[in-house]
Amino acid sequence: MEARMRTAWLLVIALIAVSTSGCASWFLNGARMHEGGAPATTTARFAVPSCRMIADGSSMAGPAGQYYYLSQEATGPVLYELGGNGEGAAITNYWSDDRGVHFFTWVARSHGWVYTFPHTREQMPTRWVFPAGSYQIIQASNGASMPDGQPQMACEMVPG
Repeated sequence: MEARMRTAWLLVIALIAVSTSGCASWFLNGARMHEGGAPATTTARFAVPSCRMIADGSSMAGPAGQYYYLSQEATGPVLYELGGNGEGAAITNYWSDDRGVHFFTWVARSHGWVYTFPHTREQMPTRWVFPAGSYQIIQASNGASMPDGQPQMACEMVPG
């Protein structure tokens, strides 16, 4: 009996270690993992230097070392979110409306992010942050998943 309990506890510890070891990509929705750097079809590159809490206007640093590459591919627009090592996510879930083209990715039972690219280049794109529990997933007219809720943070994306 003691050996069986020890095995069960080792299994629980191993599952906890795997679930907390940066494997959020296993739960990433609306995107696929990407390695190999910026895509050859990049049309624009952006950074997010700071973010603003919508409720009180307070400011905080954006995600350090992350760059966003907008790309037009045969399957449609793709937004790449890549770290300095050239790895990250290729966000393929998108829809378009009168405000622009929107990309949405989320981690199950956690945060969601919308990236809005206005139709005109005179306006900068925005990264909207939806914390866990602040949104629900609904379907856009093109079948894409989109959040229904209010973002709690806005981050201006600047050419970078």
